[in-house]
Amino acid sequence: MCCYCHRPLINIAHAKPIEHILPRKDFIQYTFKFWNLAVACFDCNQIKRDDVWANNAKLNLLPYPGPGEFTEMYHPRFHTFGEHVRFIRVQTNELLISIYIGNTIQGKHLCLNLLKELSAREIVLNSNPGLKAALDVINAATAEREGDLPPELKVYLEALYKSTSQLIKAT
Repeated sequence: MCCYCHRPLINIAHAKPIEHILPRKDFIQYTFKFWNLAVACFDCNQIKRDDVWANNAKLNLLPYPGPGEFTEMYHPRFHTFGEHVRFIRVQTNELLISIYIGNTIQGKHLCLNLLKELSAREIVLNSNPGLKAALDVINAATAEREGDLPPELKVYLEALYKSTSQLIKAT
């Protein structure tokens, strides 16, 4: 399962991204730390990117902060998903809808900063059958190539997700 949305990673073309919970860009000292690495689905990894959810006090800490120090954000290695987030997922042959509700400060943070956009993106993209069919073809090709997309497809997907995010934020 994805460390953030808890969607299954089985038979999903984009199941390989390694998530740096504290992003490498700002927390280079934790790049290869066990507690800072998790498996996220492509969508969650792409939405989160290099967003820093931790407070600034963690920027130059050594060693890696402990479980009790992550009070401002959901940390998938230290927090139990079900204690912080409740969700309902409805799936048909054509549509997948996920609704997430944060139970704690950390869960609410995760919902507002990632899962809200993920849910809206699912609805927008999956409610357009032609677009969904095209994405299924791209995902199948990506799986065959073990995640190595041609540059043109990377640009296309980036533009698609950016425009989808803008559409979601405009509503």
